[in-house]
Amino acid sequence: HREIVEFLLDHRADPAYRSYPFQESLLTFAEDRGHDDVAEVLRRRLSSRFAIASGTQAIIAAAADGNVAVVETELARNPGLARASNETGDTPLHQASRNGHLPVVRALLAAGADVDTVRGDGYRPLHCALMPNWFFQVDLKARKEIVDLLITRGARYTIFVAALRGDEQFVRDTLARDHSLANFED
Repeated sequence: HREIVEFLLDHRADPAYRSYPFQESLLTFAEDRGHDDVAEVLRRRLSSRFAIASGTQAIIAAAADGNVAVVETELARNPGLARASNETGDTPLHQASRNGHLPVVRALLAAGADVDTVRGDGYRPLHCALMPNWFFQVDLKARKEIVDLLITRGARYTIFVAALRGDEQFVRDTLARDHSLANFED
């Protein structure tokens, strides 16, 4: 299987693909089925795209749950986890932003989390904070504070982000400079 996987990846197959609806990664599929050679190929390709590190599962789960104590414990154990991702580019900051956990976002940023790291689906933490979460009701005040904090900390502010925030002036000014950005996708 290794050769066909390499061929597909060489022809732009996405190694960060997740299955629908269970969100399992290709790497998980390969590992669970004992395809160690395929897993090694996927790991190598994914590592060139994401800051993959072992031990991210616990901190990502804690960030998603808003458990700042566990996040801080994991960061004390390994400060590099603030910038680390899993095999699809998901980071603790993505999950804390998505679920509206402002104290966790603050802790991760203080530890050096990258505000503009991109997941396999193209989402940055800012997108996660801005987009509706259909599974978990997020306090709108917390979501706004997270968005503002990420922008203050240097998150890229694009026409897409401005439109999601209702920033009509930024959208108008941007389109006045370059009307082709009307179809821009972040």
